[in-house]
Amino acid sequence: MKLSYSIIIIILSIFVLYPSFNLALLGDDWLAFWRYNQLVGPKSSGEWNHLTYFLTPYGAQDIMMGLLQKIVDYNSTWYYLISFFLRMIAAFSLYPLITFLTKNKLAALFGVLFFSITTIGFDTTNWSSNMTSYITLIFFNLFLYFFLKSREENQFKLFSLAAILYYLAYVTTPIRMHGSLPFIFLLEAFWLLQERKIKILKKVFLRFGFMLVIFLVIRYTGHSQGPPQEASERFFLGIKAMTTFLSEGRFDFIFYPIIMFGSMLIPDFIMPSAQIVSKVKLFWSGLLPFFLGFGTRRVRCSVRL
Repeated sequence: MKLSYSIIIIILSIFVLYPSFNLALLGDDWLAFWRYNQLVGPKSSGEWNHLTYFLTPYGAQDIMMGLLQKIVDYNSTWYYLISFFLRMIAAFSLYPLITFLTKNKLAALFGVLFFSITTIGFDTTNWSSNMTSYITLIFFNLFLYFFLKSREENQFKLFSLAAILYYLAYVTTPIRMHGSLPFIFLLEAFWLLQERKIKILKKVFLRFGFMLVIFLVIRYTGHSQGPPQEASERFFLGIKAMTTFLSEGRFDFIFYPIIMFGSMLIPDFIMPSAQIVSKVKLFWSGLLPFFLGFGTRRVRCSVRL
């Protein structure tokens, strides 16, 4: 990316996000300060050190907030400036990935700009203690780039680097990485369906098997994924919640993945309700954006043919 384009994106981002520099620290930010002081800081019992506490679900964000507090005290502006800085790095980390996927530098440029100035990640900006999510995103974007690129060239070196980046992404913000392993599985499954070769099947088996090993290392060498029973408890709570919704005649949760996509395209004032309680709201929030996107794709394919 040209330096002039990078400067323009940074200037636009500062213009859009400048008001956030005046925000005050909020509830979870103070909770992070408290946890750090109680578990790792001066008031800790010594049960945890920085390394062992880092390998817990909220360890990285608590440690970052605690260390920043020692440097800048409770001056909120500095926390939001650092969050903005990390957001910009996360935005630019998309550039190599999008360029690789689309072979189009203009698309990558707009991808960086879209991430940097739209509402994507604003919850992380608002709650400064979640700024480690931007660090995870940086690692994960680079992981995807090297992971996909390793299919083509320098397989071992690139794949090894991708594995390290995946580990770093996961342990930095474990609470945002629950779906990462199934996502990797789908990437490899689609690659196999696309190629349909025994050679690719072997590669998929080895590649995903190694990523599974990394996942298990994270699982059993720290507490990044929480207590051992937590995953099963959350799974059964989800099943119970779905059963309750269905018994009440609620079906909207089934369409939430599509609705989340549609909410990026349809303004909130068109359908302000968070729950889909009628066919009309289902149409506006979920099905219309889906069919518009599908229809646009079909038109583009027809034009190419």
